[in-house]
Amino acid sequence: MSDSSTPTSSRVGNDTTLAGATTTGPQPESPATNKETLAPQAEKDSRTVTTSMESLATRSNADEGQALQEAEPVAKENSSGNKSRRSKNRTSAAAKARKRKARARKSSATRSTGADSAAEEAQDLPQEPKEWVTPLPLATRSLPKLDCAKLPPVLGDFCSGLARELQVPEELVLTNALGIMATCAQSTYSVKLYGTNTQPTNLFLMCPMPSASRKRMVQKACTSPLAHWENEQIREIGPQIESENIYRMITKRAIRQLTKDAVQAQMKEDNESVDKLVVRICSLESRLMGASVLPRLVTDTLAGLEKNMHEQHDTLSLASSEDNCLDTLSSASSRSARELVLKGWDASQHTVDKKSAHYCMRPRLTMTLAPRADILADPAKARLLQSRKLASRFIYLMPETGAYSLAKGVRMPEEVANAFFEKVLRILPASWNKPGEQVTLTLSEEAQKMWLEYQDKAERRCLEGELATGLQEWTIRFAGDVVGRIAALFHLLTCADPKSDLVISAEQMGQALSLGDLLFEHARVAWGTLLKDTQAEATHRVLDVVTSNSWNIFSARECFQALKGQALFRTMKPLNAALETLALHGYIRTVTVKSRNGRQVLRYELNPALVTWQNSETSVGEAAEREAFASGDTDAAAAPAEAASTARTSEDEFLVRDILQDAGVEGSAASVAPDTDQE
Repeated sequence: MSDSSTPTSSRVGNDTTLAGATTTGPQPESPATNKETLAPQAEKDSRTVTTSMESLATRSNADEGQALQEAEPVAKENSSGNKSRRSKNRTSAAAKARKRKARARKSSATRSTGADSAAEEAQDLPQEPKEWVTPLPLATRSLPKLDCAKLPPVLGDFCSGLARELQVPEELVLTNALGIMATCAQSTYSVKLYGTNTQPTNLFLMCPMPSASRKRMVQKACTSPLAHWENEQIREIGPQIESENIYRMITKRAIRQLTKDAVQAQMKEDNESVDKLVVRICSLESRLMGASVLPRLVTDTLAGLEKNMHEQHDTLSLASSEDNCLDTLSSASSRSARELVLKGWDASQHTVDKKSAHYCMRPRLTMTLAPRADILADPAKARLLQSRKLASRFIYLMPETGAYSLAKGVRMPEEVANAFFEKVLRILPASWNKPGEQVTLTLSEEAQKMWLEYQDKAERRCLEGELATGLQEWTIRFAGDVVGRIAALFHLLTCADPKSDLVISAEQMGQALSLGDLLFEHARVAWGTLLKDTQAEATHRVLDVVTSNSWNIFSARECFQALKGQALFRTMKPLNAALETLALHGYIRTVTVKSRNGRQVLRYELNPALVTWQNSETSVGEAAEREAFASGDTDAAAAPAEAASTARTSEDEFLVRDILQDAGVEGSAASVAPDTDQE
């Protein structure tokens, strides 16, 4: 028992002590206390412990509530402080992030600036240029040259002879020769090609040439026989025209008098007299309509086109070699005049219905124009030709221009010129005021077969899709209509009697088709210019300017100033593209040089091979010329180019010359200025 009671009291005492109670209850006296005495005491102690625990819990709860009440303001204060601290921390963190980004950007900018400056310094440093290579030929612009041997003999001899005499391209002479042939034939002759396809013999011809190229002299040489024929006609019909003018004056006065009598009879209500007077007036008016006119085959303006063409039996020829001769087309400003020019190409019916005149006619108009060389590149002129539907009706001849010296000309034999003009003038009617009926030429069976094959070839070429729309229209019209007209003119020039021999042979058709192949290539170049395909032309012009001026180092601005005023170089864009093309082909390269203020600037350097060859041409030519003048040999002094040509002995110089010629730059022509117009 004593062993079991002792731990209990000890646990109670310990619990009381651990709880921190300060009770004053009795303590056990000794371990030998009996059970009866210990039981009440244990119960009492238990109640005391329970009471102490409850009071302790009550005090703990009270203390905890008071502590919570006291801590609530502090917690609130601490919470608000924490929020402000967190807000400040976030603000400071954002500021630090912004500062870090700013420092990063600044560091990156510093690094890039350093790299750029280093790159600029490296670029400004003189670099070792690469070795020059042989220039590559540019996209060829060379056209097949006219072979006069393929023309009818009379026409070929005349073209080559006049070209040698006046030192002009043979294409220019052919343009004017075809123009006067069409002028003489258009009033009387037409050609039946196939079925109902009957064509007049008039032509629209254009041969662009630069100024001061003696194109007026060629026009005058070709049209002078026509002017001579007009003067002969005027001398023959001059007296007749004078008597007709007097008769017209008398008739007009009689008409006025009869008109007054008719008015008086009308006032007297004498209807019978009025009817008789009206019949007499109408008879006199009809006599005034059949008056003779002076022939005027060629004109240089389209002003008053309808009246002049009607007086000249529905035919007229416009010939001009002015640089801006396309402006002549603008003189036909009225709608009726514009329609007349268009209908004058194929002799379509044209009606004039005005207050002062009413008549119908089938006009036939020939145009022979030699404008300036870059006229087709002018956007305004290109729009004029295309808007009036004339671009697809012209025959284009685009000769290569060069240095031609009139002193080197060889006189054409007079019999050659006389034979040609005799053949041409016999096509004209015997009397201009009595032209006679229209004469229709036909094709032989073989000639018609050749013409049909040529037309099929042109159609297949268009179906391949390689040609532009405008050039396709030109090709179809040329193969279907124009080549037959050229064959008719060749027949009239070479046949024994144009009045009786009315069948075109296969030989004459073959000559026309051979010329047609040449004209197609020239038309391709002309249409490339009309359709703004002028990059190749711009490249060649820049190369011409650089080589002709022998610029070793030059700038784009210097090129632009030298080409200023040309239609191709209104802005710097085509010039920069041309310089880039020349650099790609090895003619020039970019270099950096120091300007006057010490800055590094971009310039272009010409290939030394071209400079050396150009200088050798010039120096040898000048030396030969000085030697010739010193010896008194004027013939040798007039031809320094021949002496210069003997100086090229190395293979590289021959190669450079060939490349320049392929590129369109003539060898000695680049250093010799063209002669001025001798007109």
